Amino acid sequence: MPLPFPRQQSVVAAVAALLTAGAIGVALPGPGRAELPPWVYGQQQREAPMVVEIEVEQVRVLGLQQRLRARVLRVRRQSSVDPLRPGRRIEIQYSRPPASDPPMPGPSPIPRLKRGQRVTAWLSPVAPAPPGGLSLWAPAAGGLSFGPSLEGAFDP
Repeated sequence: MPLPFPRQQSVVAAVAALLTAGAIGVALPGPGRAELPPWVYGQQQREAPMVVEIEVEQVRVLGLQQRLRARVLRVRRQSSVDPLRPGRRIEIQYSRPPASDPPMPGPSPIPRLKRGQRVTAWLSPVAPAPPGGLSLWAPAAGGLSFGPSLEGAFDP
């Protein structure tokens, strides 16, 4: 039975379309992951206790774990109990998600860095340096912990 007013017909059609889309979304398999917007990475970068420029000296990959040895080139920001200075060597450890075929949507994975690569790094402390050892750090801004700054990106 047609509705008496055209506006009511378009509202009913819109509601039906939303319900259909919702039913399809619920029926699809797989996790509900999506890429994060740039402002989320910007917020993570702004909240990182350490921002340094590094040069990667050594890369070790053990399964999904990646461990880097790097030399600090420049300190841009630090609010850590383990202060860094240019020339100091540090270790950075993180996990990468397993590769999938086809690629799954989700937050950006932390990139694989290469020996000799120079990048800006947003880091959080994991463990202070033991006597004669290197302090251990972890990426603080997810998939954009290394590379260009998004600190200027804010929630719209």
